[in-house]
Amino acid sequence: MLFIIPFQYDDTQYFSEGLAAVAKNEKFGYIDSSRKLIIPFQYVDALPFYNGLAMVSKNKKTFYIDKKGNIVKDK
Repeated sequence: MLFIIPFQYDDTQYFSEGLAAVAKNEKFGYIDSSRKLIIPFQYVDALPFYNGLAMVSKNKKTFYIDKKGNIVKDK
């Protein structure tokens, strides 16, 4: 299935487990396939989801979040 992501983002990653990391103004968040922002722009780095978790960085800390943006565990 092909998803079109509009040019409103500075950076985009591929969809994984229904979400894609996208960046705007140097912060990453996650959108779903309908382009709805699910997890707000707040991370300086973000990786795709794998087994329900994504590794992200914020405030010089790296940790894992779930698909609702809750911190699950530190790296």
